[in-house]
Amino acid sequence: MSTPAMPKEHAPFLRNRVQFEVLRDLVRDWSRAPRLRIASIGCGTGAELYSALWSAHTTRPDLEIVGLGLDLSEASLAAAHVARYSRVGRELERLTDTNVDALIAGGLFIDEGDSVTVPGWYRECVRWELAGPFDATLGGRLGAQDIVFVNNVLCHFQDSQAEQALRNIAGLIDRGGYLFLAGVNPDVKVPVITSLGLTPMGERVEELYNGDANALTRWPMASRAPEPFDRTRRDWLLRYGTIFRRAST
Repeated sequence: MSTPAMPKEHAPFLRNRVQFEVLRDLVRDWSRAPRLRIASIGCGTGAELYSALWSAHTTRPDLEIVGLGLDLSEASLAAAHVARYSRVGRELERLTDTNVDALIAGGLFIDEGDSVTVPGWYRECVRWELAGPFDATLGGRLGAQDIVFVNNVLCHFQDSQAEQALRNIAGLIDRGGYLFLAGVNPDVKVPVITSLGLTPMGERVEELYNGDANALTRWPMASRAPEPFDRTRRDWLLRYGTIFRRAST
């Protein structure tokens, strides 16, 4: 059986801002090690991973931050490595000019006129890998990660494929690490997360679930659109949770 293709999608910077606010909270209290390892699965042209690295570094500049970006598109990885983004490109489409100027002042971007570039420090701390979520050896081959982002990737695959991929991705998460997961069929997510023993975070659940405003407008016509949040469901925390923690032991 052939390996399913990864979606050709260029995620925008700071797509779900609540996710990055929670990331800052986690990093602020990080005491497990002087190093923090952050991975993005289906990283595309790098906007999500750079957003996470910048959020972590500006919160805890004392930590050694290292990034890992995985994608099956060589062109996307090449663009992520260069990290130069047009002001009218998809990566900046959800940022106003004021937002971009603030991010330039905040150190995420260097102003290049009609485009912006991510500073060299962030580019140099990332390892880009031509790989996808269907490799069962991910954890052993690429090393354990403290925080793994998998946003709007698994929704593009059949349920059986998404389940396989999610189990493989879980192999990357170190003990005490976190999985940031959005855009997956909850009927796939709930049993897999339960079987893996991952614990959902109980704070800001609805904010996080509804944090990607563009995705909400596509329900029920698009597979990646989240179903309406329903707190009356018995499994609501697992079903609508988007951040999960692996036990420390």
